[in-house]
Amino acid sequence: NRIEGIRLDNCLPYQLQALTPDPAEQYTGKGIANVNDQKKAGLYYKSPAWLGFQGEMVVAELALAEAVDTFTCVVSCLENQGSWIFAPTRVEVWAATDGTPYNLVAQLTMMEPEPKAIGPLFVRLAGQCKGCRFLQVKIQPLAALPDWHPGAGEAAWLFVDEILIKI
Repeated sequence: NRIEGIRLDNCLPYQLQALTPDPAEQYTGKGIANVNDQKKAGLYYKSPAWLGFQGEMVVAELALAEAVDTFTCVVSCLENQGSWIFAPTRVEVWAATDGTPYNLVAQLTMMEPEPKAIGPLFVRLAGQCKGCRFLQVKIQPLAALPDWHPGAGEAAWLFVDEILIKI
């Protein structure tokens, strides 16, 4: 089993405890279960596999099926700049052994957006936390469309499909 070159046989099952905020009403897909169904959405942003968010950081709270010491978090996003859908500007992974307190274990700040074609984006972050059982994945959207975009200054969309935890 693969999603666009990502092997699924070493993905750790988890329970999605919360996803905030709720996706926008017009982009709720098949519900928040999309995040860990291991079924990759296509390039069409109106596909029921995509969850669309606008203007707020997305936070996914995960309870892992088993404790791990090292992992890679893969966040699957969509870029379709003509439809105002941009890559996240920052992704952080926070980890805990017993639910609290969470500690920042991985972060990635993305480059400033440049005009580009439609396509999938897989953000990968490696993390370490001895005996980790709980994760918070924080996905920060682009605050406003860049000056070169026809909608400059308006809020950008963030589309998320999968969050995978690979061991």
